[in-house]
Amino acid sequence: MKARRTLDAKNRRSVVLFVFGQFMAFLFVTLLQVSPMWMFLPFLVLMHVGIALFIMSRKRLLEEKKSVTFHFRIVYGLLALYLPLLAFKLIGRVFDAGFEENLIAVGAYTLAAICLVVAPLNAVKMVRTLQSE
Repeated sequence: MKARRTLDAKNRRSVVLFVFGQFMAFLFVTLLQVSPMWMFLPFLVLMHVGIALFIMSRKRLLEEKKSVTFHFRIVYGLLALYLPLLAFKLIGRVFDAGFEENLIAVGAYTLAAICLVVAPLNAVKMVRTLQSE
């Protein structure tokens, strides 16, 4: 059986930032979809705090010359899935279009479920990639 290498303290902090940033970004982008309009700005700010943590972890890992861009692209792709849903909600609110709130909620919860499966698997794979380097 092959012994696993452990992560050094700097890489461990970067992984924690990565996981926490993902969690915050996905949580608050989902809440943006289903929240009342008066909660939009606080959730938007908190989502961007998560993205900032996520970007900080990327910069730290790239400074160490780690090959983790693939893992970050997966997260970018997952976040991009929310954009059409967010645009649909904002257009509906701005133009006071009658649309079904349940449709947005179902879409948001479906994307959240996908993220709840893919994001942890991606984080585990990233840790394994870092351990092998």
